[in-house]
Amino acid sequence: DMEFPHHSGNAVSLIERQVAILRDRGIETRHKLGQLIHAAEENDLLFQKTQQLILCLLNADSLDGIVELTKERITQGFDVEHFQLLLFGDKTMAENNPTRFKDSDTATEAIGSLLSNSQSYCGSLREQEIQCIFNHSSQPIGSAAVAIRTVTCPDNLSLSLMIAVGHKDAEHYNSKTGTLFLDYLADVLHT
Repeated sequence: DMEFPHHSGNAVSLIERQVAILRDRGIETRHKLGQLIHAAEENDLLFQKTQQLILCLLNADSLDGIVELTKERITQGFDVEHFQLLLFGDKTMAENNPTRFKDSDTATEAIGSLLSNSQSYCGSLREQEIQCIFNHSSQPIGSAAVAIRTVTCPDNLSLSLMIAVGHKDAEHYNSKTGTLFLDYLADVLHT
């Protein structure tokens, strides 16, 4: 009888290695599935809150009522640090109702890049944009999400609606932040 000793050291069999790889992949897949389920639960909650807000808006009887109700519901129900709903119109609109309207020409100087963009924006804002949108907020605003909708009125006047939410953290709203619910709310309010 001959013996051939074989010292494999720390080597494992091919089957053991494949089982370990499959186990790691299973753990990673469960983790990703957990993240997807969590995101779906958060989106479902956001949808319910958005739906409740829209139903409440149906009962608002004035522009002031719509603005105040939206601000109240967004800041309390959605845990938003800063919220602003702005309307941009011509000088006459701004002069007749300065608390609700801003002059489009003046706003274009401060936030023209945002007003001309047809898509919602998430990220940091320049100081002049923060001052124009959030009315010189005493709290720091590091990032914001902004949705704008423009309507042409029957008399060929252009009216723009802006919804903006802000946060002190510069990374809270970024290019990866989804704007589905903000866009949806902007669409409902501008019609």
